[in-house]
Amino acid sequence: MNKTGINILKKSHFQRIINICAVLMTTISALQAQIPEHYYDDALHKSGYELKAALSGIIFEHTQLWYGSDSPGGLWNAFRTTDVRPDGYVWDIYSNCQFIPWEDGHIAGSGECQGGTQQEHTFCQSWMNYCETPLYTDMFHMYPVDAWVNGRRNNNPFGEVPDDEEWTTRWFSNGARLGYNAFVGDDMTSTCGIAYEPTDEYKGDIARGFLYIATCYMFADSAFSEDYEMTVRSQLRPWALDLMLKWHRQDTVSTKEINRNNLIYTEFQHNRNPFIDYPELAELIFGKDSSNAVFSPTLVRSPQNLTLTPDSNGARRATLTWTNPSSRINNTPAELSAIIIQRNGVTVHTIVNPIPGERLSWTDSHVPNNRTYEYRVFAVSENGNGLMASAKAFIGQFCPLTAELYDEYYDGWQGEARIEFQDTLGNILAFSKLPCGEGWKNLYDIQLPPETINCVWIPGDYDEENSFRLYNHELELIFDATGTGVEDFDGIFFTFQNNGCPLAVFPDTTFADSIVCANHLPLIWNNITFYESGIDTVTLLNDNNLDSIVVMTVVVEYNDTTMEHYIVENELPYEWCGHIFDSPDTITVTLPSSTGCEQVATLQLHVYFNCHSTQTRTICEDELPYEWDGLLFESAGIQEITFTDIHGADSVVSYCLQVDTCNKIGNWQSNSFFRLGPNPSSGKVTVFIDNPELLSGAGVLRVYDAMGREITHKDVSTKQIDINLIQEADGLYFIQIEMGKSVIASATIVKRVR
Repeated sequence: MNKTGINILKKSHFQRIINICAVLMTTISALQAQIPEHYYDDALHKSGYELKAALSGIIFEHTQLWYGSDSPGGLWNAFRTTDVRPDGYVWDIYSNCQFIPWEDGHIAGSGECQGGTQQEHTFCQSWMNYCETPLYTDMFHMYPVDAWVNGRRNNNPFGEVPDDEEWTTRWFSNGARLGYNAFVGDDMTSTCGIAYEPTDEYKGDIARGFLYIATCYMFADSAFSEDYEMTVRSQLRPWALDLMLKWHRQDTVSTKEINRNNLIYTEFQHNRNPFIDYPELAELIFGKDSSNAVFSPTLVRSPQNLTLTPDSNGARRATLTWTNPSSRINNTPAELSAIIIQRNGVTVHTIVNPIPGERLSWTDSHVPNNRTYEYRVFAVSENGNGLMASAKAFIGQFCPLTAELYDEYYDGWQGEARIEFQDTLGNILAFSKLPCGEGWKNLYDIQLPPETINCVWIPGDYDEENSFRLYNHELELIFDATGTGVEDFDGIFFTFQNNGCPLAVFPDTTFADSIVCANHLPLIWNNITFYESGIDTVTLLNDNNLDSIVVMTVVVEYNDTTMEHYIVENELPYEWCGHIFDSPDTITVTLPSSTGCEQVATLQLHVYFNCHSTQTRTICEDELPYEWDGLLFESAGIQEITFTDIHGADSVVSYCLQVDTCNKIGNWQSNSFFRLGPNPSSGKVTVFIDNPELLSGAGVLRVYDAMGREITHKDVSTKQIDINLIQEADGLYFIQIEMGKSVIASATIVKRVR
């Protein structure tokens, strides 16, 4: 202590305190940050390649940082904010070492934690073009790590290395391993060489970085130099994609990742890793189990903690247990309409209106055969959108076949050795890998896949192509020795045993057919349930207690018929199948059928009703007799004509003729004040003012229709006034001349089109 009683801190301790304070401030800032509103709008309602391309367009443009720089805009400066732990040291995804990079330097020591740190590209430098700065310094695959461990990882791909001396060549303090890759993809591809397996804690971080690169740089092939064991340009090889998806699912997004993602966006690159914001995007783009869901923040999450438990006594049944999703991917409450369960792609059970968050179980008691099955559990929301979970297991009696392989002759072995299972077309169904690269000369007990059980294995001869084969009726076991330096395999021995299970002979196969009425579904046959037309197979024991395969083909006969019939009103009431229609209606009846299936028939009856209409016309008395559409009128009155329309219904028209005296001189009407004509008129009428007293300018001529509505008006200031009624309907119109509030004279106009 100094004289003032204050501790004099060492520089490193002081620096740690500064780092801790900075971490607290940036952590608070990161926790307050959220996904920007509308950031992912261009990706909404898409899936698969279309979704991937849309996300690439959103995240590709970002701020480039400088490699190796501790100044603003540099990676080391960014790591001070994004990768410092609460204790002031940096997060190291490769070791448990405690480093302050800007204080401990960047030189590798003689061992783990003996030197400084380096900037690690999880997507190796040698896999890219250095000149492509955005990828070379993209923080979503860049981390500060122990320099010595970084050198050991080198540019080896990631993989899974068994914790066994036959496979692992180096162990690290945090549980990571370097050695021969044992991971095999779903398509049975893999890589034989040395691989690096990180500790479980960071597998998801690394995987989401690779998924980000495959999306962000999908259209930037120039950023990548050539193809490697793990990648093809920006994209992952199939086995590597399966591995990254496995790690992404197992090691879920952590708070540390969320904070780092927010800081990279707000402080440095100004773009985001969508697989951290919405982990479900990986399934919608890359997953084989993504169903038909599309991206939306309201997308319901998949069922959680799915387990598949086969019957322990070998019965053909299995129990599924899961937790219904309780939220959408934006963490708002979920509403579920159904849980749908499929076995090998066929729906076998549906739960309607499940409760969000509830733990459920369901037992499939009708599994048809002894084999491996994949179950998929869909969570369907109110709009039909949702994700799914899946699980695989062998169900039924399990009699594993064991292969004992021993090589007593070792001569410069380099390459890959594995037990392969192929179908008769040469498709690889499964294989078990052996350690490769430095040679093997030990005893291996290999349990063969469950699909090979209950078969007669016929030993084959060793051939010149370094393959030893065993055959059965549908599968083929191959030991395939490939690689370089292979000199002699005379020392390879195989022994096979069935572990006490009885061997079966080649099974007989018979075929059965069944026609089922739709209203008799579901059909249950030998514990197999048919909900629709289809084919399924069951293995039974025949009279000799041997396997007999029966293939059932079910054809569903649908006899629902819907008909429409049209009649006219005069045909009512209408009789059909004992039912009387008094008006339009829909009736369903059940009828017998020659096939034994009930026929359900529905009739929709439509009625064309009779039509009634009336036409009215007014004429002057001197126009009688008057002919109108073939009808002769001697006086005012009503006559009817009945037509038949195109549908056969009656159409009745009533003609109403009105007669007016029409005070006339020729076709002109007159009084002591004015004359007007022609009358009747087709619409144009002329009024002549005969009384000069009306021309003082104080009079107004007004025209009204039969309802008293004023049609037009004009000042009485000239001897001739023209009136236009062409646009008005046929009928009676009234003219009156007003002086102040008094009506001086009036007349009637008949307007019609001749």
